[in-house]
Amino acid sequence: MAFSNTFDTTSPGSAASNREDLTDVLTILAPEETPILSSASKQAATATRSEWTVDSLSAPVTAGVSEGADVTAFTDKFAGRARLGNNTQKFRRDYMVSDLQEAVDSVGPAKIAQAEAKAIREIKRDIEATLSGTQDESTENGAGTANGLRGLGDWLDGAAGSVPSAFQTPAGSIYTTTEANGTPFNESALNDLITSIFTVTGSTNNLMLIADTGLRRVISDFARFGADKQDGTNAGVRTVNYNGDSASIKLSVDLYQSDHGIVSVVNANPDCTPNFGGNTTTGSGYLINPEYYGVHTRCIPPWCSRCYPRRNLKPRRYNTMPKLTINENSQGFTDEITISFEDFSVANAGTLADRATKTFTYVIPAGSLVTKASAKLVTAFNDSGSGDDLTITVGDGDDADGYLTAADIHVDATEISYVANTGALLDNENGKVYAAADTIDILFSPDTDNDAPYSLNELTAGEIKLKFEICDLN
Repeated sequence: MAFSNTFDTTSPGSAASNREDLTDVLTILAPEETPILSSASKQAATATRSEWTVDSLSAPVTAGVSEGADVTAFTDKFAGRARLGNNTQKFRRDYMVSDLQEAVDSVGPAKIAQAEAKAIREIKRDIEATLSGTQDESTENGAGTANGLRGLGDWLDGAAGSVPSAFQTPAGSIYTTTEANGTPFNESALNDLITSIFTVTGSTNNLMLIADTGLRRVISDFARFGADKQDGTNAGVRTVNYNGDSASIKLSVDLYQSDHGIVSVVNANPDCTPNFGGNTTTGSGYLINPEYYGVHTRCIPPWCSRCYPRRNLKPRRYNTMPKLTINENSQGFTDEITISFEDFSVANAGTLADRATKTFTYVIPAGSLVTKASAKLVTAFNDSGSGDDLTITVGDGDDADGYLTAADIHVDATEISYVANTGALLDNENGKVYAAADTIDILFSPDTDNDAPYSLNELTAGEIKLKFEICDLN
């Protein structure tokens, strides 16, 4: 018989003292291969756009030249050259670990070093997917569109818009049909592609087939079934020799020897390879020569690994402004903005009428605390006309001069050298908390009383540095 006071000590709800069996191992379930990025040659990026020239040889001539015949016309051997290019694209992954999380023990673990390592691995996949993509390039326009590079799929597209027709991929080197529409990809199709590349380039010694899981399976089936089918219905069967001692038969294809060279078959990252036309039966991939593509890279501080600055134990945020720099210094300021007379040119600011004002804005996210504001006049402002007064005022959407009241910055012996915390928003020494996102508004106001007009388009000198202390309360 059971004792009346018997109780279960294995239930989690009734036995809080039982120790958990938690293995200190973290497994990331995601493929990380980057064959296109890894196989590409690497150079340092020196500009926002990289360009190169391409040329080709004319068709062979078999006709002879008569004895004594003079040259009546000369050929420009460089007329067929073309310049190609691609934009430089920036990649970024943010991460955050609190001071408490960094200090305590965790499974995994979950520290800033691990967060950084994961972000780096994610960026590698981002780059691979972008390089493999079918997108066209894009150009920074200041209105939300960033610089974007043209993907390999668009370069190989025979109708690439900015590529001269003489250098576009021939139609014979593009295979887009699928088994679903009645035309299977088979060994004959692969050899046709290799032949077409040889016809154009004359070299196929280093070809690489970067294939996703579907296409890789099709290629491996070449070793199982006849050359015309890969679904097992063809009567043609290959003879396979193998070492009986190993008790194994290798039917996967890593190297394919064709009439025009050996092709390396490499697994593509399934998360990064585009699916051309929704093809799920045959799969997708690229047959390319790594000698003909490369990548220009540049790790730009503070974006590169272990150079990423942190403020308040969180990643720093960055905003775009004329000549904007952001740094941390011993005076406690966190954000620095530099504005010079060049930022008022027609190209940057548009046509400014006489005595027209100009406002630069600096985004302040919700949950920010602004506690300090200052300005240093590096070089007094001056114009090519006869204007004699220019002031700067700094505030936000609620108080136009809440951080810095109007200060003279025109060269006339009355201009400021330094100024700090003159606005009402900083009178309480606690600063201002932003429950909702806002902007710091930096207003430049030319003289409106003097008969001599003052136009910001006519500035010939001037530079001012503004510094703020901004804390992230999130």
